[in-house]
Amino acid sequence: MTVLFVLILLFLLLTFAVFRIEGLFQVTGLFMNVAVFLALLVLIDRGAPILPAACVAFLAVAAITLFFVNGVNQKTKISFVCVLVFLGLFLLLFPLVLSAMNLHGFSAEELDELAMYSFDVAIDFKTLMTAIILMSFSGAVADGSMAISTATYELFQANPQVSIKALSKSSMTVVSDVLSSTINTLLFAFMGSNLALIAWFQDLSISFGEMINSKAFVSELIVCLITGLAAVIILPITAWSASWYFWKRNRME
Repeated sequence: MTVLFVLILLFLLLTFAVFRIEGLFQVTGLFMNVAVFLALLVLIDRGAPILPAACVAFLAVAAITLFFVNGVNQKTKISFVCVLVFLGLFLLLFPLVLSAMNLHGFSAEELDELAMYSFDVAIDFKTLMTAIILMSFSGAVADGSMAISTATYELFQANPQVSIKALSKSSMTVVSDVLSSTINTLLFAFMGSNLALIAWFQDLSISFGEMINSKAFVSELIVCLITGLAAVIILPITAWSASWYFWKRNRME
């Protein structure tokens, strides 16, 4: 029995113990998302357009996370619409940022390890970098949107006669609290995952200026910053959209 198997078993047992029958949907949804990612790799390997395939996979992950795990209801529907809006903004703005920063491709440190392999592959690494970053926060965007949509719905249910201004203000208060913890989580996740790289730079007496100009370091930092930016964008969008939707629906009834 390997350590990996024990950890997976422990994860499953704790999930079912805490969430009961809902844990079954969560675990199944997790494996479905893994299957979507593997399917994306197969499609890219067989020559499918990288960015369209990544967009389909991104929406599939969002649909599984929202509709399969949490059910089809008002909260998940508004969250999915917000995810679609976010995807449109990402596709519009991020390629320009990536072109300006020139971060696609392998770093010098990675090239040393990959020198024995052929680089004659028909893949656009700029598009691949966009797809990688898109998939890296696919789950986080859906989860964050769902959290704010649910919080806004509960605020509305507690006081159905609330004005849209008051509901939006309360929802943005939740966004502020969630965003603070999210940014801290992303920061320490970046520091933890790149601690070995930073220590290696220090052992080699690489200056701070050289470090922040290293592609290996900057590419990881950019992923962390863009993931944080994704949270900054999706959470307010969901707060405003959910507030308007629930308020408008109540007035129509």
